[in-house]
Amino acid sequence: TGQGSARTYGAMKGTEEPSSDGVAWVTKEVLEVGKHHSTTLIAGDSVSVHFVARSVGHDAVLLDTRALCTDPFELRLGKAFVVPELEQAVESMSPGQKARFVFRKDIMPSFSQLATVLRRTHKQAATDACGGGDPTGGHSCCAHAMKDDKETKDLRDALEFNLQVDLEIVEVKAGGTYTRDTWELTWAEKVQAVLDHKSVGNAAVGRKEYGSAATQYEQAIGLVESLRLACKTEELDLTAAGVRPALDEHVPLLLNYTLCMLKLKKYSSAVEHATTILRIDPTNVKALFRRGQSHLDRGRDIDLALADLERAHELQPDNGTIHTVLQRCQKVLATAAKQDKKQYAGMFD
Repeated sequence: TGQGSARTYGAMKGTEEPSSDGVAWVTKEVLEVGKHHSTTLIAGDSVSVHFVARSVGHDAVLLDTRALCTDPFELRLGKAFVVPELEQAVESMSPGQKARFVFRKDIMPSFSQLATVLRRTHKQAATDACGGGDPTGGHSCCAHAMKDDKETKDLRDALEFNLQVDLEIVEVKAGGTYTRDTWELTWAEKVQAVLDHKSVGNAAVGRKEYGSAATQYEQAIGLVESLRLACKTEELDLTAAGVRPALDEHVPLLLNYTLCMLKLKKYSSAVEHATTILRIDPTNVKALFRRGQSHLDRGRDIDLALADLERAHELQPDNGTIHTVLQRCQKVLATAAKQDKKQYAGMFD
């Protein structure tokens, strides 16, 4: 697999014994024939699957993707998947097919790695849903280590057994018909994608579609940050064609994203991203202004708003917009001071 090649297997309902051509499983039993059983999967296809895995002879489930997440597990054929035996099994199937595979126990180390990652991803999602707390009740680092050790014990115990996996292909997208993830792009494609996302985002801002624009800017920012990291680790040559212009988009993209957050009244996010810009460029007037306006519009930290707006006004004294918002901030503070004076009048006579 991985070179555009494909294998053809029987698609009729029943059990197959593989030939000795390197097929990774002991048996394959077709539980339900797919609607398009003549379709052959090839490298580059995106295949969405659900699967349930357990040790042969044991009822306990090691991994059930439906129990872990709503969406199917997405596999890109030919992309060096961590469990190549599982990928080969998927390649032997057709869209809509359900099949039961029994794999030799040699698969278990890599499968255990996959299962651990998926379990931890699910656990992190549950933690986030609980507002950042541990949904399982753990507290100390030692408790977490013991818990992680306990939670993977069944996978370690399963290393000596063959693995049974019930696989169902939910959807197949041919190569070129789906949006590739960032990790699938070449460096040149990432550079171009930065510019493309920015262009689409700018057009959305022009239509006042700030949510759509923010999505585009966020994707572009992620790409720029991956390029920056690659340059730091010398994985990517900074002098490569187009890399520097893409890196130079970092601050403009952050500014545009901050604007969208401000327009969407997501003030905390606007403050956060403006602060990121000011760490890079402490005299960036737009970042100072937008952070100050975010503080002001959300109605708290007005003293911080005043500091940012005064600094922005100092840097661009002829900017009418900054002057207007600064005056509004000063009025808010003056009104608050009068209210405080009235509230506490006579308390200390």
